Amino acid sequence: MRKFPWEGVLLAVALGALALALLTHFALIAYYGGVTIQEENPVVLSSEIAMLVVILGFAIWQAIKILRR
Repeated sequence: MRKFPWEGVLLAVALGALALALLTHFALIAYYGGVTIQEENPVVLSSEIAMLVVILGFAIWQAIKILRR
């Protein structure tokens, strides 16, 4: 029995989330002419930064894993 490819699923979800975030960001720039992002809650800001670092680390890990094949 083959192992379910969790890494591939997570990579696809992370890539889709990044594409959606960038699409939203650029659509807001096109609509309003610019975007100012401001997060006043330091806990929320810290968790957002931490999740971005985790996603970036996962993407780098997957890229290295794919390149070694």
